Amino acid sequence: PVSFNRFVQPACLPGPEPQVNSSVVLIGWGAEQLGGSPYHQLKQALVKVVGDCYRFWGQVDEDKQICVGHSVTGESACQGD
Repeated sequence: PVSFNRFVQPACLPGPEPQVNSSVVLIGWGAEQLGGSPYHQLKQALVKVVGDCYRFWGQVDEDKQICVGHSVTGESACQGD
């Protein structure tokens, strides 16, 4: 069992799949660049849901993944998120 305290809290799980172009908050320890090491601190970014995964990212399993990214800042998910 988990003991909740000021450092350990339940995570909010998403509801229905977000719509294309809607804003979502991405949270993870993923690498900051392709092939890089996982980041040592939890990071977050506000990104948009991308409609055409293959156009932006190539191979993607759309049954298990939601494609996100920010075209201006370049913020997105990476390995480990």
